Amino acid sequence: LHRFRDDLLARRERDTIPPYPLPDELTEDLASFDSTTAAEFIATYRSPFLRSLLDLYARSSMGDSLDRVNAYALLNFYASEITGPRYTFPGGIGGLSTAIVNKLGGCVHTDRTCIRIEGDTAPTVWALDRQGTLHRYRCRAAIVAVQKFMLPAIIPDLPQAQRAAMHSLRYSPFLTVHLGARENILPPAFDLWVPDGGPLFTDIINATATSGTSNSSTVASVYAPRSARERTIMQSDDILASLARTIAARVTETVPT
Repeated sequence: LHRFRDDLLARRERDTIPPYPLPDELTEDLASFDSTTAAEFIATYRSPFLRSLLDLYARSSMGDSLDRVNAYALLNFYASEITGPRYTFPGGIGGLSTAIVNKLGGCVHTDRTCIRIEGDTAPTVWALDRQGTLHRYRCRAAIVAVQKFMLPAIIPDLPQAQRAAMHSLRYSPFLTVHLGARENILPPAFDLWVPDGGPLFTDIINATATSGTSNSSTVASVYAPRSARERTIMQSDDILASLARTIAARVTETVPT
């Protein structure tokens, strides 16, 4: 762990950490990271413990195991975690967005489901409200934040090359199980990693830590990434509920508090 951390800090100093957004032309080193799995890269350290811990990290942060994530993504993501402090707003990003909506007032429409965006300049956004009424908004710009494989259905004018690239991406299903308690049930940390929680879960986020509220209650968000082959069974409410109960039971058996 110490050597891996020092290597990443040295790469940071030399400015050789893989960057995002990707440059149009990858250098030879960056292309090598892109074509090497994270598992192959970590194997050079010859440490089963490092491998098991970073596999937890990859599953939690990137949604899949080290052998299905490339070294480019692992090095970029992990290096950003160990350089300098992190800050957030009370309530997290949700708290920030609420303040922005209140500041901007009537020009922001919430509780809408975007179903279509047309045009590059002054795009038209089509959206449904909770009653199913269709609304049309003419905008100066549209900012889209969804998984990329959904974009071709929302933006029909995307270039074919972009559509093909988006359809080539693989997403594994990612389950979160939220445990509510009347008192603080987690150690004083934002993120609790549980190496022996696998394969059911990887880590537990103290969702109350950034809420700016009293510690008289706790929401523990259990990250439980699943394999791609489990996508079908997760379409069943009964199976999903049973799996959530199993994960909750394992958490309460594993975490001392």
